[in-house]
Amino acid sequence: MIEKPNLEESLEAFKLGISNRRTIIAVGECRIDYFGRGHSELDYGDRAVVIKSDGALVIHRPFGLEPVNWQPPGSMYRAYIKSGSLIVEAYRRSPEEKIIVTFKRVLFLAPLGLRDDASFRLYTSEEIMKKAFIKRPEIVEKGLRVISEEKKVGSGLVDCLCLDLNGGIVIVEFKKNRAGVDAVEQLSNYVRELRSSGSEVRGVLVAPSLTKEAYGKLNSLKLEFKRLSVKKCIEILESTGETSKISDFIS
Repeated sequence: MIEKPNLEESLEAFKLGISNRRTIIAVGECRIDYFGRGHSELDYGDRAVVIKSDGALVIHRPFGLEPVNWQPPGSMYRAYIKSGSLIVEAYRRSPEEKIIVTFKRVLFLAPLGLRDDASFRLYTSEEIMKKAFIKRPEIVEKGLRVISEEKKVGSGLVDCLCLDLNGGIVIVEFKKNRAGVDAVEQLSNYVRELRSSGSEVRGVLVAPSLTKEAYGKLNSLKLEFKRLSVKKCIEILESTGETSKISDFIS
């Protein structure tokens, strides 16, 4: 890592980093020019320029979330000094595009041998809640026993069909976000359908929270609510060594 390197030091660091497929992080006053499917230019300002080990380039201003310009993995690079400035070119052939970064001065430069072999997993939250519940039904109610999941009924799919301590039928429905009236109505339809066969059926809505309107409707229909967060469910699965199986529910 070099603070306030001169142009020659910066050029050498860029060349070594690019040739060795390092991740290069550079902060400095620079101008950005793009040529390709169109043309754009951004005059001098302090920016963070990142060249990743796979050839991707991202350029960030000191504000905002999205990069002001970028090139995809597999881009090729050339660095040189011209007219008192350090110039870094990133280009690709198909489609033909080029970004030219012209540094007036470099404030910070770090070619880094970063390593990241982890796989990214994005979980469908309601599936995570259901999986944690099946593993530990007591997080909703002590003594519950799951007898069926995703049971098909006329009005849809019941998340979990259970029996309570007294052998009564319990429908458990999960919502990952704050539940509204529509969630209560969905549960009510399931309960009504199963009650039509003459069975005593309880309905339990499981969610992080309820809207005021949903709470009122839930009480009027004599249905139940249990508070449960997705975060809590993930913690349960981690504690039981189930994280490797959560990939079944990657979205």
